[in-house]
Order: sequence, then structure tokens, then C-alpha cells
Amino acid sequence: MKPDSKATPPYEVESPEIVVPPVVQWVLGRRGLVPPNAIQGGNQSNGVTWYVARAPYQDGLHPGKTNGHIMYISYGGEEAAITGDFEALVGNQSAVTWVQCSGLFSLYQLGDAMPVVGGYDADGRTLYVAQVDLGSDGVHCGKVKEADTANVPFNGKEVVSATYNVLAFAPEDV
Repeated sequence: MKPDSKATPPYEVESPEIVVPPVVQWVLGRRGLVPPNAIQGGNQSNGVTWYVARAPYQDGLHPGKTNGHIMYISYGGEEAAITGDFEALVGNQSAVTWVQCSGLFSLYQLGDAMPVVGGYDADGRTLYVAQVDLGSDGVHCGKVKEADTANVPFNGKEVVSATYNVLAFAPEDV
């Protein structure tokens, strides 16, 4: 069976016979283990590394962070600890980049960059992976959707920030 020439991500068709797998993908994670090649999303002031992760919650699929022992998302003004299944974003770290944004998010802020889709909210709106620098408290990853500011889980709360980065696919070398 030949691949459909109208295929959409996660696969790109280069010719009718060659299908190129995605440079990053979501894989099932589990507590106590960070998958190999997990995409780094930030760090805590104590040196703990956070990796980009997502989990189903309240009829949505929300991006957040994991350190391998626990996974957190932000929702409804709070930091929610995910004790069940989650997915981690894995792949080549150089295949993605963080793009600076501010104010209410718009895809136009990314220029030609294509954002990494992190999931969706209960209302069906697409959620993208965001990152916020909390100064001496470290850098944390969470979510952003169009016409909204970024939200990241931290210290039991959902931190809202109008200054943030959005994870996007890195431009190819020319």
C-alpha cells in the first residue's frame, strides 16, 4: 500500500515511496522514568531538569512538565499533579527551538516557525507548549493557546505570564 500523497503531520511524504517520520513525537511515559531523548523544557533552581510532557485532564490533553518522578500541568488556577499515564515529547533537541512571545498569543508572533502542538482544551482549542522564566525559581513549561497568555504549573499554582516562549520546529539549515 502506497502512502497517501495528501498525508499530513505527523508524517511528511517526500515521494510516493518514502515517508519521513516526525523529528519529535509524543511517547508514553511512566513514573520513575524519563524516556531517552526527552525534550528539555526547563529547570528548577535546585538543578532538577523539567521535560516537556502532556496528560489527559478534565476532557482535554494538557501540556506540562515532568522530571521523571511526577508530572504536572496547570489547570483552573492550580498546579495539578498527574498520577496516571502521561506522554513525554521525545526526539532530537536541535529539531525544536523556543520562540520568544509576549502578550496574547498569536501564531503570527512565530513568523515562519511552526509551533509544536501540545494538546487541546476541553473546549477543543489547540494548546501549544509554552515556557516561562520565573527568575530565581527556574524555567518551567506549560501551555498557551491563541488569544491567551501562557500558563505554567509552579508551587501548587497556575502561574500566568504575558512573557513566554513557545516551542516550535527549528528552521532547517539552508
